[in-house]
Amino acid sequence: MAQPQQNGSLPDTALTDAAILLFNEIQHPKKVAFLTAFAACGQLGASAKCASIDRTMVWHWRQDDPVFAEAFERAKHMAAYTLRDEMVRRALGWNETRLDENGIEHTVRKHSDTLLIFALKGLLPEEFRESYPREKGQDISDLLKAVLLELHQQRQDASAIPAAAQPVPTSSTRLQLPPPAPEDEAPVREPRPW
Repeated sequence: MAQPQQNGSLPDTALTDAAILLFNEIQHPKKVAFLTAFAACGQLGASAKCASIDRTMVWHWRQDDPVFAEAFERAKHMAAYTLRDEMVRRALGWNETRLDENGIEHTVRKHSDTLLIFALKGLLPEEFRESYPREKGQDISDLLKAVLLELHQQRQDASAIPAAAQPVPTSSTRLQLPPPAPEDEAPVREPRPW
């Protein structure tokens, strides 16, 4: 597939035979041009510009044409892999040529630690994700269900014991508070007549 040019648009030769075969169920040439460009770069605006359409046309086509909607999802999936490849390239690094104040070229190796972290979290979540589940298949809703079930069972067990058999709290188990001081009591207000 053709790569986007520096200005974000795709070259006119973007409609390759392979792209046409990929979206062969689409007959409208502007739809094929858009899908081909979108699959290559993943940018809605640049792809619409390449196909010489307004970007809102994509929304209408997706709503009115189920075949186009399915092809759009395929193109989006292809674009995701293109973007993932670019993420990995940037995470691992690239060479950049710079000129110093004397006009001498120097090659500098650049990379993105942040993108490398995201790539590792996606590829090896059990090692690099902060909130990876402890047991396979058990998530927070399963834990919440277990706690609620246990609380419900405890209530049922407590209600099954006859009242005469339940322990009566004694003065040693009750919290004894001293009587309030007269200045701590709230004054009693008379109700207003209205």
